[in-house]
Amino acid sequence: MVVSQIGYNSIAHPSARTRYDDLLGSMAAWYPNSSTPLLVGAWMDDIKQNVYNFHSWHYKDSPVYANDYTGARDKRSPKVNIVWAIRRCIISLRDPLESPLEQAIALRILIHLLGDLHQPLHNSELYSAAFPNGDMGGNNVKVRTIAGERLNLHKFWDSGGGPTTGIFKDSPYCCYPHYNRDPAFVHYLMAKVDVLAATHVAEHVLSNSTINVEGWHMEGWELAVQSVYPGAFLHGGNLTALYTQDAVEILERQIRIAGVRLGKVLDYALGEDNGDDDAIDGTLLISIQIIVSFIVLAMFLGWKRCGADSPAPPAGSTPLPSNEPPGVDLPDLGSTQQLTIMMPVGSVPLVDHSTL
Repeated sequence: MVVSQIGYNSIAHPSARTRYDDLLGSMAAWYPNSSTPLLVGAWMDDIKQNVYNFHSWHYKDSPVYANDYTGARDKRSPKVNIVWAIRRCIISLRDPLESPLEQAIALRILIHLLGDLHQPLHNSELYSAAFPNGDMGGNNVKVRTIAGERLNLHKFWDSGGGPTTGIFKDSPYCCYPHYNRDPAFVHYLMAKVDVLAATHVAEHVLSNSTINVEGWHMEGWELAVQSVYPGAFLHGGNLTALYTQDAVEILERQIRIAGVRLGKVLDYALGEDNGDDDAIDGTLLISIQIIVSFIVLAMFLGWKRCGADSPAPPAGSTPLPSNEPPGVDLPDLGSTQQLTIMMPVGSVPLVDHSTL
């Protein structure tokens, strides 16, 4: 939600801001609790309980191989993934033949996914002796925070470095569940927007106008390789104060970078003079009508809105796997053993993120 507000504040072109406001407001009657530039950031999580077809859109799990992994190093993320979805939402918003409803839904999806793309564990999956079939982006890795909370590694990073140890540790609600949206919480998050929007990030990162969705994905993958996985296993899943501090600093930078980049994407996708298609990396013109068919069906069948109990899925539907599968206990790796990562053949050089 913080990323979505920073993104809105970063829109430079008045025409893009006007289209944003019109498209966002067009669905406010259906989603009153997620129809402001701040709260819309959680909309795609809100609908997950009722719309079962978007699970893989939240991530692209490029493989990370540990030195003790003996399986084949040929893992591939599904083609329908977060990079695919972001590209298609941008194209939908630029396509004059798309309906206003299609574009309103594309905008909401785009806003959420640009935030997800900058969380390292939405870009990676660890393969090791302990996780020969993959760790599902940290969802299968059980950890304990310095405050003694037990959760999985993905949730630690999703929550900003732990519910009571991270960026939002002073929140009256923390980040879970998403449905606490009273005025006090909104005021708290807007104050966080001001703080995080001022996080120091190297100017060359913020000023780069190229929309490189695949490149941004690879940045997240590199952060997972460099900073997420190695320290998580140093003490058998007991995260240290240093690891927590590093995670908070990384996520603070990532939130600002994501927000600024979201603003650039919105200018490009929504503005009247939004440049040519060379500004975005290799996108195909694919309609977003399939998105609308599922979401409109959900709305007109009277499925859950924010805060209500979730009904049973429609007859014959097959829900996708939960976003938080059952975890597995970490092996005791000792007090000093560090996970060693082996780079996939042909991987790009790692970026020094200390300069970001």
